[in-house]
Amino acid sequence: MEGVRFGVLGPLLVTHGQRDVRVPAGQPRQVLALLLVHTGQTVSVDHLMSVLWDGDPPASARKAVQVHVSQLRRALKELPGVALHWSRQGYRLDVPAGSLDLHRFRSAADPDEALSHWRGPALAELTTNTQLANQLEEERLAAVERSVEKKVRGGRHLEVIGELTGYVAQHPTRERLRGALMTALHRGGRQADALRVYEEGRRHLADELGLDPCQELQDLHTAILRGDLPAVPRELPKAPEHFVGRTAEVALVTGSAESVVAVHGPGGQGKSALVVTAAHELAELFPDGQLYADLHGATPGRAPQSPGEVIRRFLRALGTPPLAVPTEESEAAALYRSTLARRKVLVVLDNAVDAAQVGPLLPGETGTKVLITSRRMLATLGARHVRLDPLPEADAVRLLGDDGEAAKEVARACDHLPLALTIARRGCAAGRTGRPRRWRAGSPTGGTGWTSCTSTTSACGRASS
Repeated sequence: MEGVRFGVLGPLLVTHGQRDVRVPAGQPRQVLALLLVHTGQTVSVDHLMSVLWDGDPPASARKAVQVHVSQLRRALKELPGVALHWSRQGYRLDVPAGSLDLHRFRSAADPDEALSHWRGPALAELTTNTQLANQLEEERLAAVERSVEKKVRGGRHLEVIGELTGYVAQHPTRERLRGALMTALHRGGRQADALRVYEEGRRHLADELGLDPCQELQDLHTAILRGDLPAVPRELPKAPEHFVGRTAEVALVTGSAESVVAVHGPGGQGKSALVVTAAHELAELFPDGQLYADLHGATPGRAPQSPGEVIRRFLRALGTPPLAVPTEESEAAALYRSTLARRKVLVVLDNAVDAAQVGPLLPGETGTKVLITSRRMLATLGARHVRLDPLPEADAVRLLGDDGEAAKEVARACDHLPLALTIARRGCAAGRTGRPRRWRAGSPTGGTGWTSCTSTTSACGRASS
């Protein structure tokens, strides 16, 4: 046989298995409802009397409460796990864990599951203590807001427009509901209706409360007023000025048919420079924009960025109004994939720490291309992998800007690493003209080449470590 069930989120409900438990009508049901809302807590007799007689109990009220409690004891006495206790402080009702709909509502992880426990107005038996019922109704509306926002974000905007219209009419000052309705209408192609809903709310707040809409609602209104045209982000960093070599590797990145290309190798190999160079070559193929994020996977003094914060920033860059950006990472990731599915976007994820950081940032469909850099090979991503090694000597000396023997010596000191070579080039370049200095007379390496700069080998050592 099924266990005991109590319900206060609607008409009072008491069942044991398939059987309804009869509770005397009138005030005994009201006492039970009050005790259930405060399950596990002692409720004073004075409080019960105040509620039952709306703050003006008669002289016989205390005796009447005792009679009502006796009736409840008889009705509940055979229910397993149910106990009604008395003390000098008042009465306490204990019920089995999970048997009360209010507890199941409050503990539900999903808002739709939570709302499934409601059968009507809470505490329907009570006609006097409206404050308690209003508190429960506030909890229900908060769950409604979470539910409809989740549906709108998930592309189910058309099915909730009617429901939201009713809620906004009943609760005109709840701006989260109004924002959800505006978003749903706009996504359903009803821009004028969305703007009208905002204007109605603005007037109501001004007339009734002397307030303006909250900033998030104003931002949403502005976005809809502009037509919420898809934003075209152009976030790529400037292409490196002195990019040398890597012809084959760039071709692998730009020519790959895979939607995800991951470039990996030790620090200092020039992974970021290569991917940014390739991204600029590919940009014209992705007219809906280019997104860029430094994930700080190997940045000294910086913690790696979480996927959630990157996704939320990308969504805003793609034109999602701030009010419509989910705070929960899985919901944000779902909206991110949905947004990219309609567009051709190039995404550059620089300096990743591992596959777990990158995974939520990948698109669900192939219209978007993703370029990744990391120090380790992210083997679980199913990407095209490109490994970078140190530059050949010829390219290394070209990066230094000179082809003499002295430049070769500097290149060797820098282990042919692009980052170290770039630092060396900057450190030993002439101040005003930017031309490399020549070796001083009597230098062991002779006439043409880089000057003996004390910062060169130390810079190379730091960059290649």
